[in-house]
Amino acid sequence: MHSEDKRYASSLQDTAEIPKVPTQPTGTTQPKVTAKPKGTTKVVTTSAGVSRWWAIPLMAMSIALVVLAGLLFVNLRTDGAASEAEEVVEIPAPVAPSMPAVDPVTGGVAVDNPWLRETSERSGIPQRVLQAYVAATVWAAQRSPQCGLSWNTLAGIGKIETDHGRYKGARVDDSGEVTPHLFGVQLRGDGTAHIRDTDGGQLDGDRTHDRAVGPMQFIPTTWNQFAVDGNGDGEKDPHNIDDATASAAAFLCANNRNLTDVNGYTDAIKAYNPSDQYVRDVANEAQRIAQVVGQAAQSEQNGAI
Repeated sequence: MHSEDKRYASSLQDTAEIPKVPTQPTGTTQPKVTAKPKGTTKVVTTSAGVSRWWAIPLMAMSIALVVLAGLLFVNLRTDGAASEAEEVVEIPAPVAPSMPAVDPVTGGVAVDNPWLRETSERSGIPQRVLQAYVAATVWAAQRSPQCGLSWNTLAGIGKIETDHGRYKGARVDDSGEVTPHLFGVQLRGDGTAHIRDTDGGQLDGDRTHDRAVGPMQFIPTTWNQFAVDGNGDGEKDPHNIDDATASAAAFLCANNRNLTDVNGYTDAIKAYNPSDQYVRDVANEAQRIAQVVGQAAQSEQNGAI
């Protein structure tokens, strides 16, 4: 699952060159070591004429100070790195539908139509796609109770990947089919991952390199591993919004991830696309949805009082 936006392509160019150890120049003579005459004692002094005996405790104190400073520096760097990791993303608030949704594999309607219609208008998500997001997270909650995946997080991914299945004029019909089919760029390594063909072009129509497919932009290998029949029609189709969203939920909740924890949330979204910026973009969109839907719901409650 790779976004076409090359902002999220990782780079290995910022590598540091290991400094070379200087070698002894050719043609030079190594200094001779003069043996110390037997039976003699010599007091070695510093350049200031002070006996080196007094320098020993000073050197020990200097070494101790250097070690202490080094430990403090490492501690500060570690604390800073931990703070930076924690600041990568703030977990967006979940948004609950107005009534329980049904398991998508039954093919039933996800939630009541008034809630779908109103939430679609507020969030800008097509009603049929919104239904799939909600149903997929209900399906995930039933099978992976620890996951805590919210539908607005799933919608955040769908927005960034293909604008909820509307990229370049595509649309989602009542059956959940996205037409025309959506394909990402060839994954040839030029600003993207380099993945040669793995499916013989069966899913992505490309026999040389893989492409991400469908509204949730799965690469063929990931689809073949996590594909779910989201609408109960007996098929697993990456171009069907029910199948694609349920499969995305299965992928995000894999490995017992807990998306209510900041590390689990970050790990799940990075598994989808290994970029800190991508994680922030998904979280920001999910938070935007939570705010516009939550504000409208709060206004209705206030008006009813």
